[in-house]
Amino acid sequence: SGLTDNATGFTSGNPGAPEGSQVAFLQYSSATAGMISQSFTAVTGEYVLEFDSARRGNTNAHPMFQVVLAAAVQATVETPDTAYTHHSVAIRIQNGGAHTLSLVSVVGDDYEETTIQDNIALAGANTVS
Repeated sequence: SGLTDNATGFTSGNPGAPEGSQVAFLQYSSATAGMISQSFTAVTGEYVLEFDSARRGNTNAHPMFQVVLAAAVQATVETPDTAYTHHSVAIRIQNGGAHTLSLVSVVGDDYEETTIQDNIALAGANTVS
């Protein structure tokens, strides 16, 4: 997992990043899940996680990843296309306070699979920081 620029080994088979020139990537490799996460503070309420996602362009796999909040899977996302697709995931925060939201790669058809994410944002009237 990490960050990569446009036109690298990870992104040469994909169009440019929807926002800017860098994207995050999640790679499931050798039975190890890739993960990116962000901690934030929020009050109880309804939120929407918005992001653009694609599969790595130089593979034929249809990799998947999960959106996880407080160890609970909120959604499983499949990325069958090399073009970026916009996704929206509804998230309900039960208790206000500190939280960690993670994107975690999961094993799919191939032993090594990579998804690319960009333009990730958590929206809701109650977002504190």
